[in-house]
Amino acid sequence: MFEDFILDLGGEVHREVHGEERGRMIWFWLSLIFLVAAFVVLGYPLTLLGVLVIAALALVFIKYHRFGLYILIFLSPFIGLVVKLPTGDLGVASEFFAGSLDFPLVDGIAMILFAAWLMKSLYLWKVKKFDRWQIYFPGIMFFGAFIFVALASVSMAGESWMQSLKYCIRPIMFFYLMYLVLPYNLIRSREIFQRCLQFFYSAGIISAMIGFVSLFILPATGLLRRATPIGFFGVSPLGENHNLLAEILVAAFPIGMILFRQAKDKWTSLGLILGNILILIIALLTFARTAWIAIALEILIYLVLVYRKELQRYLKYIFVPILLVLPFMIYMYVFSTSYVAQSSTQTRLMLSEIALNLLQSSPILGHGAGMFVENVANTYLFTLEFGQAMDAHGVLQKVGAEMGIAGLLALAFMFGFIIVRLLRSYLLLPATSQGRYIVISCLVMAAGSMTYQLFNTNYYSPKLWIPLALALAATKVFRHEERPHLEKKKRKEEKTK
Repeated sequence: MFEDFILDLGGEVHREVHGEERGRMIWFWLSLIFLVAAFVVLGYPLTLLGVLVIAALALVFIKYHRFGLYILIFLSPFIGLVVKLPTGDLGVASEFFAGSLDFPLVDGIAMILFAAWLMKSLYLWKVKKFDRWQIYFPGIMFFGAFIFVALASVSMAGESWMQSLKYCIRPIMFFYLMYLVLPYNLIRSREIFQRCLQFFYSAGIISAMIGFVSLFILPATGLLRRATPIGFFGVSPLGENHNLLAEILVAAFPIGMILFRQAKDKWTSLGLILGNILILIIALLTFARTAWIAIALEILIYLVLVYRKELQRYLKYIFVPILLVLPFMIYMYVFSTSYVAQSSTQTRLMLSEIALNLLQSSPILGHGAGMFVENVANTYLFTLEFGQAMDAHGVLQKVGAEMGIAGLLALAFMFGFIIVRLLRSYLLLPATSQGRYIVISCLVMAAGSMTYQLFNTNYYSPKLWIPLALALAATKVFRHEERPHLEKKKRKEEKTK
């Protein structure tokens, strides 16, 4: 009975949720919402409510794991949705979590889904001998090396070694397991992959709409306003910084191009054209310099890989997009000379100087994973000039200061693995394969997301690693199409010999 209801072995080859099962899911979510509302209104302990919700979600995710995956993908940009669970009088746990366990909602969903998937996978793979439920750890050699260096750097943290060790577990190990291993394993078919793209793009559209609304709500000076995240009822789903808005738009734009290419009717195509224009314009209107750099790189890679044969023919029309973007470029220049932009630049420069000094003082293993902010707080000149300590504005500065040259090398191999795998898949897929264009667009997305982290602070966030997980999953679902092409290539090489 357990297998029939929870594991649903008969439906694991190809699951479709229709009719009665869909009705059950609707009733489940309505009942869960009612339960939460009742606990809040009646004043019952929120800790007990949290346990009940976690148990309910775990049971659902065991049977319908793809629902959990779609929720995870959709919520990945909204790290401002935070759950706060009071720990009560739990001794060490209460002291460790300062009386309350606070975490982004997407992290909570990820942990529940991971536990449900791991339990189900181990049972089906090891007990029932279902090979398709084998657990994969993509790029484990490179990601494992990065985690190993992070753990080794703990020895350099001195008295703060416990804090550094905690940082190695969360977020460093956490991001790999929850936002790379988990989606990569759950995306096992084109259908699931396609739905994941749609959910991520939907989150991008919602983010762009939030930025669009902010243009008319938030006060601003000057002719053009700056798109930035806004809050609703005291909650800001995207956070409060314009970079948090631009980051998701940079990743969503290439996915919009994939969906547009796949559109089968004119209304869907028109909707995607308008959606992509909205995403692109709002990304530019954030006036995040990093976003402009990342988008420019994405467009360049896209043109070179997709339209390189037509580039010379259309090069004479290059002035058209330049004229369209020219007003934004002029305002960007004006904005860059403003006090706000100059202050941000000075902050970045001083943080980079601190990172370089930390790297020089401990070049091999740095000063311990997660210790950058503490070292900045101990820098009197920075706190005097800029106030509260902040994290490094760039992944190279962050990793170099905390994990030294060893960390930078591990990071390069980690990012390099993703790019090389995408390039290899692109080269091995036949030109007629639909997957070839999808892999190209995922390569564009991965390059844009990685570039963004050269100047940003979301290194171990789902906003970076969910797009990269989708990119790796693309190479996985189309891998079977590489084999005939590869065999043909080998036969040609043998004939030439």
